[in-house]
Amino acid sequence: MSKKVLVAALDWGLGHASRCVPVIEQLLAQDARVYLASSGAAYRFFEQEYPDLPLFKLSLHNFKYWSNHMTINMALQWPKIVRAIIRDRYLIRQLMEQHHFDIIISDNRFGCYHPNAYNIFITHQLYLKLPPWPLVNWLFNQQLNHRFIRRFDTCWIPDLAKAQNLSGRLSHPPFGKMSRYIGPLSRLNAVETPLKYEYLFLLSGPEPQRSRLEAKLRQQIPLLTGKILLVQGRAGATETGKKLTNFEVVPFLKGEDISRAIMSSRYIICRSGYSTIMDLVKLQKTALLIPTPGQTEQEYLAQKLSKAGLFSTQTQKDIDLSNAPLLFVESPDFEPFTESGAHLAKAIKDLLVR
Repeated sequence: MSKKVLVAALDWGLGHASRCVPVIEQLLAQDARVYLASSGAAYRFFEQEYPDLPLFKLSLHNFKYWSNHMTINMALQWPKIVRAIIRDRYLIRQLMEQHHFDIIISDNRFGCYHPNAYNIFITHQLYLKLPPWPLVNWLFNQQLNHRFIRRFDTCWIPDLAKAQNLSGRLSHPPFGKMSRYIGPLSRLNAVETPLKYEYLFLLSGPEPQRSRLEAKLRQQIPLLTGKILLVQGRAGATETGKKLTNFEVVPFLKGEDISRAIMSSRYIICRSGYSTIMDLVKLQKTALLIPTPGQTEQEYLAQKLSKAGLFSTQTQKDIDLSNAPLLFVESPDFEPFTESGAHLAKAIKDLLVR
């Protein structure tokens, strides 16, 4: 009989939900019975991408990046995060009583596991990027992050195990035998399409920083020439696309449409979220990365991949597109990172036959 698998994604932006798509597709291809769960924008994303799959609503984390200091953001909102984790535990127990899942796959939702299921945690952040303060690092990594992850049976890491990888110190080295590298995850596929846009503004991530970046990018439009597409990253929004002479705005694009938008754009400006980076690498498209202020993981990835010659970067407060074409990397070498999905397919196969 087919295994019943619940896939749950964190709701901090759309990245966690979008990178679950290849996991879901592999599960379906290998005859698993798939159920989905999330909250907020990620819930609406699943609702649009998989209208025929059962979808359950979990607790809303509603994490905000008010401060430009990640430790302050975490400290101020940790009680809210803990309440969401406890609420998820309660909801998962209720769902297990009704549906009896064989497997639970949680992308960064610490409360989504159950003793009667085989539990998998997906993360690229085995080591949270924090200021170099020993006590803070010990508290958030060893006492919180690692302790929560070890409540699961296996930790899947969406990156390559080899030295030449995308996430760097965030997930290398693994912290135990329970870790397994499953390769970069992306829902997108390259499609042949003629050049349509000179610039693509691809927004994502939690508020209020998503809106702040959008406002700053709109201010830069008079400095640019050629057609511009702004994808706001607002899953579930019903607003229709706005078209001006050279400027088009759409709230959200689904998988194939976002692939076409990226492939038909000469220059891309976006966040340095890890899921966005995996998408761009798979499509072999460079971009100008603008980290979310206060999100140290994105700041680290932007600097690391800029030094590797794959992307360029600017800070949000210093965005200047007056010499935009000169800001972008020419001919980056993505080949070492574009391995096939064999790692994920094998991990799913091993999971379903265990």
